[in-house]
Amino acid sequence: MYKLITTKIMELEELRDALKIASAREYALIEELLVCVDKKSLIKQIRQTEKNDTPARVEYYGNPKAVTRVLVKLIEQGKLRYNGEDNYSRIIRTLTAVVDVVNESTGKIMSGESLVSYVKWIRSGELPEE
Repeated sequence: MYKLITTKIMELEELRDALKIASAREYALIEELLVCVDKKSLIKQIRQTEKNDTPARVEYYGNPKAVTRVLVKLIEQGKLRYNGEDNYSRIIRTLTAVVDVVNESTGKIMSGESLVSYVKWIRSGELPEE
C-alpha cells in the first residue's frame, strides 16, 4: 500500500512539473504573438468593437408630462404591463433604460425618477391637464 501511494505521489509530481513547463511555453508563445501584433490596429479593433457593442437609444422629443400621461393611460387600460402586472414605476424605469425622454423646451433628458414622480402626481390628480 505504501509503495502504491509513493508511486502515485511521484506521478503527481511529474505531472505538476510537466504542467509548469507547458504553462511556461504557452506564456512565451503568447508574449511572442503580442510582439508580432500591430498595436495600433489592435486598439482600433477594440474601439470598433466597443462602438458596435454600445446599445442603441431611442429618443422621444416632446413634453415629458404628455408622454407620461399616455403611459399611465395605457397601464390603466391594461395595454401596458410588466410581467403581467401594472407596476407603474417598474414599467417607467424599464422604458427609460431604452428610451430617452427629452424635454423639448429644455433639451434635457428626463430621469426615470422624474417620470415616476409625474406618474404619482397624475394618478393622485395633482398634475393638472395642459
